[in-house]
Amino acid sequence: TALNMHSDIFKNVIYFQFLQNEVSKVIILIVPKATYTQNDELIILNAMKEKGGHAVEFRINIVEMPILTNRGKMKKLIKEL
Repeated sequence: TALNMHSDIFKNVIYFQFLQNEVSKVIILIVPKATYTQNDELIILNAMKEKGGHAVEFRINIVEMPILTNRGKMKKLIKEL
């Protein structure tokens, strides 16, 4: 499923990544801004469910730092299947 990230659903997020380590399940790793609230989480999850339908289960994990590659770069999608 293609996910269009050109919206303001991540306006209160510093970084976000999609981590997939199970088929049909995606964890959205979020480094939040100080303005991030529970409402932001609901907006993000609802938008993802709308895009992914019932094919993908989304969950949010709040993290302090994004996962970086060995070269120090941040990938938006991390697949560990």
